[in-house]
Amino acid sequence: MKLQKLLRSPQTSLSTLLHTVNSATRGVGYPLRPAKRVVIDSLATLILQFPGGAERRQAIKGIIDTVRPLNCTTLLLSELSHSSSDRAYAFEEYLADGIFLMRDLTTPQTSDHSFSVEKMRGISHDRRLHPYRIARGGLTVFSNEIIDH
Repeated sequence: MKLQKLLRSPQTSLSTLLHTVNSATRGVGYPLRPAKRVVIDSLATLILQFPGGAERRQAIKGIIDTVRPLNCTTLLLSELSHSSSDRAYAFEEYLADGIFLMRDLTTPQTSDHSFSVEKMRGISHDRRLHPYRIARGGLTVFSNEIIDH
């Protein structure tokens, strides 16, 4: 709980975050055991602390270099200004092992929540759009259904 509160603070510096995540993932719960997952939400909030593009890229690389050896699933959440297929890729997308896009596709007739795997390094994957739902139990992707857009 203490870790969650610290990370929710907008005043948390990047170095504090990285040190805390590194320490906390070694042992959580009772009895202490290694963390299985780390979620950083939102990457943009941390990166906006840095005024220049080069500093931001270095900060993103520092985050990824810190979490990669922790042997746990890490999700770095970020927002896109638009999610069309012709969008410019953000720097973090080049460094990430996997990229999942969650979009709202709206037409005059329909409104769909779609999930797609844009990138998954070293693994063959389905790039088609699938509907998803977020409910009390978590995220459900309906992989047997395809959204045609």
